Amino acid sequence: MLDITLILDTPVEAVLDFKCCHLPGLNIEVLVRNRGCSPVTLCGPLRFTTPEGRPGHLDLYPFWTVTVAPGDVIAFYGSLEAERLRRCAEFALADSQGGWHAARIADPAMAPQVL
Repeated sequence: MLDITLILDTPVEAVLDFKCCHLPGLNIEVLVRNRGCSPVTLCGPLRFTTPEGRPGHLDLYPFWTVTVAPGDVIAFYGSLEAERLRRCAEFALADSQGGWHAARIADPAMAPQVL
């Protein structure tokens, strides 16, 4: 079982720029925690439904497939207007077996603070 949380308006661009790479415009962090007892390999973009009912997607970094071991937490990063994403619904990530794992937007009170 995966617990997937979208954290909007994060300072992740500055953090990644300092640590490893320059990826301008990143403002969304997708945290994935594997609460199950089997590894799960995730692939593809974050899928969502727009307020108009149309399917949408958000390409994430890293772009390659990532396997999340039981108990592990990994992060993906993306870029999209936070207000636009807040109006969307039914967020999900796909796994390599064709399954879908629902995601939710984090409570704004839980967003990281820049000091």
